[in-house]
Amino acid sequence: MCRHFQRRLPLRAVSLNLGAGPSWKRLETPGPGQQGLQAAARSAKSALGAVSQRIQESCHSGTKWLVETQVTAKRR
Repeated sequence: MCRHFQRRLPLRAVSLNLGAGPSWKRLETPGPGQQGLQAAARSAKSALGAVSQRIQESCHSGTKWLVETQVTAKRR
């Protein structure tokens, strides 16, 4: 490593601006950015649920699927 990356800065005191007790306000009302995240999570869950339901229906329908793959062997 280069010498200039090994220099250390002196530590200084850090003040935490915490209130007297825990605040539940953030947990009760999500911010505008989190509402979009929650909506995306809901739509992803519903999409995965729909795919899972289709797979289960195809398994119960009795239809047999034949999958063919081509394998080429390589000699060393």
